[in-house]
Amino acid sequence: MNTSENQPGENEDDGTADELEMSVSATESTSVTEGYADFLVTVTNRGDDSVTVPVVLETEHVYDALETLELDPGESGDAYASLEARTLGSGDHDWTVTAGDAVETGTVSVESTDDYDENRDDLELTVHLIDGATVRIQDGDTTARIGCNMTIFNHGDDPVSAVGTFEIADERAPITVDLDGRESTYLSETVELEEGKYEWTVTLDEETETGTLVVC
Repeated sequence: MNTSENQPGENEDDGTADELEMSVSATESTSVTEGYADFLVTVTNRGDDSVTVPVVLETEHVYDALETLELDPGESGDAYASLEARTLGSGDHDWTVTAGDAVETGTVSVESTDDYDENRDDLELTVHLIDGATVRIQDGDTTARIGCNMTIFNHGDDPVSAVGTFEIADERAPITVDLDGRESTYLSETVELEEGKYEWTVTLDEETETGTLVVC
């Protein structure tokens, strides 16, 4: 973890910064395919008056207003962010956290993998429903509740909208996403199914994933 601090008295030209003490604990390295860059920001008011402190995280692709802290004299508050590594892309990425007039900087390294194509600029669909999975009906029930969880990531830098469907048995659920550039979203659809073997299909834009599911 990367930890940095802004101690009272470091900035003689700005009284607000002198009254704030900020520490940032941040991920130093992570994988582009599975990883996240986590940031924990702690701000302490060392002044004699109550303050309102906006906390903002900035990287090359991200501007995130994490929290606005209301701090009494001597009080501390936390702000937290977790960025999907694909949002940043492979390489070293400088970040800046500001809390009022206090500023901290650092770098997170995102490691590439050979089987991941970072040059694509379309939507990437990942379905977390395992192909061939078995779900058992609980005693006293006649159906099982099935959840299909999906992650959709926009590799492009521009906003995009897309529609699709999740289909299994006679169930058909629409999927709609609106994503900013290099943004991801997590979706979940649920159905109730009786005993049997089922084929499922998820389509979104030009992406399609299929599989089977056994309910017993």
